[in-house]
Amino acid sequence: MANKSQTSASCESTCSGDERCASCEFTENGCKMTAVDYMNENHAGKPLAEALESCFASGGSKYCGLCPNDRSCVGSRASGPPRTRRNLKSNDSSIKCPSGLTACPLSSRPSFKTTARFECLDIKQDTNSCGGCVSAGSGVDCSTLEGVSSSGCSDGKCKILSCKSEYEYSEAGYECLKIL
Repeated sequence: MANKSQTSASCESTCSGDERCASCEFTENGCKMTAVDYMNENHAGKPLAEALESCFASGGSKYCGLCPNDRSCVGSRASGPPRTRRNLKSNDSSIKCPSGLTACPLSSRPSFKTTARFECLDIKQDTNSCGGCVSAGSGVDCSTLEGVSSSGCSDGKCKILSCKSEYEYSEAGYECLKIL
């Protein structure tokens, strides 16, 4: 993969700011970055590794919520401006979201108003509301798991892609454990 950096310093800065970049080299042709080998360093499985590699290769993936600015998935983003409905409850059948999306309230605070704002999310793939509406007390924000450096959401379950330094992946518990 290549980057349009003009100097060695900007090349290194770009790579160090991207957790998917394993190393970089600045040559006369520009910045050449090497992606992290997720096939060998990923504990979440081959499909997620392939999805991340696809993000670098084509700028998008078939998995939503894994790549910054991934435009291939519209389901993991809000479907438009927040809407207002009376007495919103998570998964309220009176709320109209596109097929496959769930109406999630924008605030976790109880409201005394007769209206509430919500957004339509794909809770099976949204990293910030995985498995349910975090704002309604169900689901998990996979990006806040302890010791996790990179994560995604697949089939409503958090998938750990990598652990932070000083943590290691636990095969038995599907979590990152602090190294003692």
